[in-house]
Amino acid sequence: MTISKPTKHRIPGLSCPHCDGPAGIRNSAALTTTVRHIRYRCENDECGHVFVAELQVIRTIVPSACPNPEIRLLSRTGTSAGRDRIPRMTTTAHPPTTTS
Repeated sequence: MTISKPTKHRIPGLSCPHCDGPAGIRNSAALTTTVRHIRYRCENDECGHVFVAELQVIRTIVPSACPNPEIRLLSRTGTSAGRDRIPRMTTTAHPPTTTS
């Protein structure tokens, strides 16, 4: 049995919402203990879109052994084997237009 080494902390990568090309992280800033803004730049030279994404801790799956009393997170109960099921969400890039 092989045990993998722990990985360094990583911020999730995203694709450009316009051209679907890879987007690299330029920098990030903590807004609060649980919220971080991450600035990305599209690596497609023809696009060059720069955008901000938000990373937020939203709930607890396994409680901390050393909780911070200032942090209040939702707790999800009834999950199977520590796995949390995230509902699929659909979004619309642009709201539908109506004509009269």
